[in-house]
Amino acid sequence: MTQTRLATARDLITALQNYNPDSPIRWVSTTLEYTTFMVHEVRVATARANRHDATATEVVWLCEGDETGHLPESVIDTLEW
Repeated sequence: MTQTRLATARDLITALQNYNPDSPIRWVSTTLEYTTFMVHEVRVATARANRHDATATEVVWLCEGDETGHLPESVIDTLEW
């Protein structure tokens, strides 16, 4: 399932219902700063530790959407980053 914008938890939950609930979740971000982003889409891909690894894991990826600002310091403190 691909959506152009996931703005709420309901949108995300609906998108994730199409995937194996035991799949690992990863956030994909192109920044190293504490910049916040909307989720643009949810994708699934088979991941291997390396090209020669015979063990594959189906991983659900949360893809970065529009920038929404910077993470408030109170949240950074709460997350202990």
